[in-house]
Amino acid sequence: AEQLLDFAMLRMFRQTLICHGSIDVNRRLSPDVAKSLLATAFGVYDQAPLRFDGQPESFQGSRGANVTTGHPLAKAAMLVMAENWPKRLPFAELETQAHQKLAGSSSTAQEPEVLEQASQSLAEMLLACATADIVELHISPGTFVTELSENPIASPLARYQAGIGSTVTTLRHVSLNVDTLSQHLIQLCDGNHGLEAMASSVAMLVSEGKFVFQDQGLTTNLPDDVQRLAEQHVQSRLENLARNALLIG
Repeated sequence: AEQLLDFAMLRMFRQTLICHGSIDVNRRLSPDVAKSLLATAFGVYDQAPLRFDGQPESFQGSRGANVTTGHPLAKAAMLVMAENWPKRLPFAELETQAHQKLAGSSSTAQEPEVLEQASQSLAEMLLACATADIVELHISPGTFVTELSENPIASPLARYQAGIGSTVTTLRHVSLNVDTLSQHLIQLCDGNHGLEAMASSVAMLVSEGKFVFQDQGLTTNLPDDVQRLAEQHVQSRLENLARNALLIG
């Protein structure tokens, strides 16, 4: 039966969960399961700014799938997950931040029974979105960090891959193509270099003609401009590395 499903769904690799015979496997999906997991989603919504009312709005996941909902708490939760991407949020934290988004609006639920109903609706939405590959549900927060430290550290695998090519593997198990500057920075993310040291390294490469910086559309080689631009590029590239789950410290 599983092999026939492989053929029908065009799966390249078999995905099988093997358990000890003593374990009672529950094959029924329940919204309560979502409450015990951590959620993340890269959400793109159709309308801006997002309205926390009962009007339906559509969200697009990282793989192109769409979901439409008019539930205020669900819409707020989608926005919270998008803003925190790729951080994995426990259900309770996600629900709290979503309610904070709704604070002050007429749609904010106050009565305990209404809050419980909204919580259940949110769990149902997460489970439905997970089956459509719009939301990811996890049992652990992951090994990556989403905030920059003074001396960022990229995963050892990413540092090695950046030294031999332009494709690196993120800690979300996704292949990512990076530009030459990002390759250089990933190799410097070994815990021994801060933003200033990385910017100086990049500025040195610019002076050697290996990189070119433009300021207001014009190429510049002035030391002060190069250092300033190097710091800006390093900051933005490091933030991008963090949002792509490449940093572990």
